[in-house]
Amino acid sequence: MFNIICITITILCVLSLTELLYPTHKNFSNQIYLIALFSTAFLSTIKYYFGPDIFIYVPMYEEIPRIEEILSPGFKSKYEIGFLIFCSICNHWFGLSFWWMTAIIDILFFIALHLVLKQLPYLRTFALFAIILLETNLIFFELRQCLAVTLFTFSMLAFNKEKYIIYAATTIVAILMHKSASFVCMITLFTLLILRFKRTNTLFAVSMVFIVVFLAMPLKSLLLAMSNYLPLDANVLKSIQDHLTIERRVQVIFMIYALVLYVGYIYFSRKKELKTWHAVAVCGLLLIALFYQYWFFINRLRSYFLPFIAIYIINLAINNRGYQPLIKQMSVAAFYCLFLVNLSNLYKGNANLKSGIAETSTIFQLRNESAESIKARNMQKAKTYWLTEYIAKE
Repeated sequence: MFNIICITITILCVLSLTELLYPTHKNFSNQIYLIALFSTAFLSTIKYYFGPDIFIYVPMYEEIPRIEEILSPGFKSKYEIGFLIFCSICNHWFGLSFWWMTAIIDILFFIALHLVLKQLPYLRTFALFAIILLETNLIFFELRQCLAVTLFTFSMLAFNKEKYIIYAATTIVAILMHKSASFVCMITLFTLLILRFKRTNTLFAVSMVFIVVFLAMPLKSLLLAMSNYLPLDANVLKSIQDHLTIERRVQVIFMIYALVLYVGYIYFSRKKELKTWHAVAVCGLLLIALFYQYWFFINRLRSYFLPFIAIYIINLAINNRGYQPLIKQMSVAAFYCLFLVNLSNLYKGNANLKSGIAETSTIFQLRNESAESIKARNMQKAKTYWLTEYIAKE
């Protein structure tokens, strides 16, 4: 069975290991990175009616109304208005097929990701491998969130260059693409503004009090109560509340450690100048720590911050080459162990799926088969998955 996700992360694993053999050879490292970037973008782009989400996205795209109707006062939809307008432009203005629409999303995502990874002098391939390994669902299935993450990334890059008009425009469009972006953009802007103030012992003390209060608060109950007063669409509110009700218990000590690390960072870096992606990384780590129990909610938020967290951590490792090399080596080894576990789980999970949803169709199959035939077959697989396997898994 041909599964494009397994192939993609395996190629990235091999290329990142090759890069690690000569990490300081800049020309060689750059060549490996470009091969990895274009290979990943190519494999992601050539997918054709792939994954379970086509069951909802294909009919929506093919039946998308014109922009005039979308913007009319009585129009209602369960999808975000920004994504509807994007699809309407692709469909009605340019006459693009569903595949072309998904290809545009993929291309934009990898352009944004490349601009972030350019902040690293070395180990870009390893950073790319880490991001893709943890975000395969984002680039292969989640169209709306992928667009929102892309626009959020552009907005942070614009903020870093003090291009505030571009920052504001891309932030607004990101929020219109996926509801999760509204929460992420609000929290990130708050963090960026706070970290522009002088960091003093007083700020450190206030942060510690803030953390103790948060540790004692029932976050789920508080957020569910607050959400009822937000001026949001009923579908958006229901989605947020559903995300917060899906929990996964882990050791509370993780939260305490992560938050102490956060305030420690604020304290010890109070005399240093923070770059935008450093602040975004810290913001992402704090959110993950605060909402550690609500894994489905965190799954949505993590995608926005992961590229910035990756370059922040790798930059720390690069700038402290002689410091604790064993810890760095063990961290890298642990990550490749995670790759083996994920790859094994993918193969086992795919083997157990009777619908055949994991079998990948690509654009090149159009040489031997019609588009309608491929679409009909994969739509049936997606329908079977949602009606039988997904429900059984839940």
